[in-house]
This record gives sequence, structure tokens and C-alpha cells, in this order.
Amino acid sequence: MLNVARWPLVAVIMVRALATLYHVVAGRPGLPQVEWGPIIGASLWLLASGLFALYTGRRSPATGYLMGSVGSSDASWEGCR
Repeated sequence: MLNVARWPLVAVIMVRALATLYHVVAGRPGLPQVEWGPIIGASLWLLASGLFALYTGRRSPATGYLMGSVGSSDASWEGCR
């Protein structure tokens, strides 16, 4: 049950966090409004996270634990290029 409820909860937290981040960075006064930008950003982030979870879940248990650090290191390396 917790595994299924995790994704909608994370989606709500991500949308609110991105809405606040976009609001603060833009220097807008008042409370942050949830618009399309944070919704699309959180959706893409969660889609990538879900696909990565499926990818690492199909590996052997020993490899699954190592793929998180390898995948994040690879993504960081690709972002630096």
C-alpha cells in the first residue's frame, strides 16, 4: 500500500516545491501559484524516476543497489559536458 501511495505524495510535494522555487527565483511578491511549469517539471522528473526504478528493478538484487549511485554519477557526468 505504501509503495502505491508514495508516487502521488511525491508528485504533490514536487509540484509545490517547484512552484515555490520558480516563484522565489522570479522574485514575484505574494504566495506561489501552481501553474503549468511546475506540473510539467514534476511530471517529467517522476516519469524519469519511475523508468529508472523499473530499469534497476529488473536487474539482480546485488546490481540494483549499485545502479543508483552509478546512474546518478552518469547523469551528473553527462550534465557537465
